[in-house]
Amino acid sequence: MSRVKEKSIWFEVDNIEKLINKNIKNTYHWKNPNNLPIKLTVGLPLFKSDKIVWLALESLKNQVNINFGWELIIYEEFGDSLETIKSFVGKLPNCQRIFYKQVGHLEKIPLSSKWITIGKQASKTSKVFVFHDADDYSPTKRLYIHNEHFKNSNCFLSSQIEGIFYNIKSGKTILYNGRNIDRELGSSNHTNLNHAILTKDIKNMVDPKQYRLMHSFIFKNIKRIHAKNIHKKYIWTSNSVSKNNWKTGVFTDGFNTISRSRKRFYNKPVYQFEVCRYKLKKYIPLNVIRFLYSLKNV
Repeated sequence: MSRVKEKSIWFEVDNIEKLINKNIKNTYHWKNPNNLPIKLTVGLPLFKSDKIVWLALESLKNQVNINFGWELIIYEEFGDSLETIKSFVGKLPNCQRIFYKQVGHLEKIPLSSKWITIGKQASKTSKVFVFHDADDYSPTKRLYIHNEHFKNSNCFLSSQIEGIFYNIKSGKTILYNGRNIDRELGSSNHTNLNHAILTKDIKNMVDPKQYRLMHSFIFKNIKRIHAKNIHKKYIWTSNSVSKNNWKTGVFTDGFNTISRSRKRFYNKPVYQFEVCRYKLKKYIPLNVIRFLYSLKNV
């Protein structure tokens, strides 16, 4: 039995997945006629994201070295992003299907429960499950790197040590550098970026505590499923495949609803954050830069 908050009142729910699926308002399903086997699933939960989801979709369109089939599964709460999503149909390299569901207003459902619900929709042939945020522009080799990592049977988590954050409202950038915590793996316990795990693991995850912190949710479940402490033997980072790929992506702050606490680091970097010396326009496409700038006054 799980407790879910609705209109400031906690109530008991036997199965949060059923609650989410019970509130489906709209469904869209597109299939690619070339019918490649699906090896990787990208999960994309949307929450009032209709003004920024283009960023995530554009990054998926710009992925390179995609010689395998993959799928995109989207659950959207609030907003109306379907037309934007449809505009990318047929443009995502080797994407075999786009599965979209619009959910009724269940904003108090924890993100971890939404991830589990999305994960259970993954194709049976999918081996890799990618956690993608609506407000992030993924590096160009992200899917390729995840796929390469999980060719190794020891890999339980694929992640990224470094990443550039851009605050939409202030126009400032900051660099997350996990090496300030751990030279080889960054903060391997919970705070690295751009995670992917085994699809079979997301299908076996449980959410009894309704985790608000996604990293804790992922690590606790992987440890439970595999009965092992997750350390460097089981964590593979993007630098092992492409050292500078992280520079071609950007994370955002200031527009979404989940990154408010990070804004103080833009003025006074501490711990794993430091002053960013990289210019976005050197690594990020111009149309993406223009899109980010256009959001400042939205």
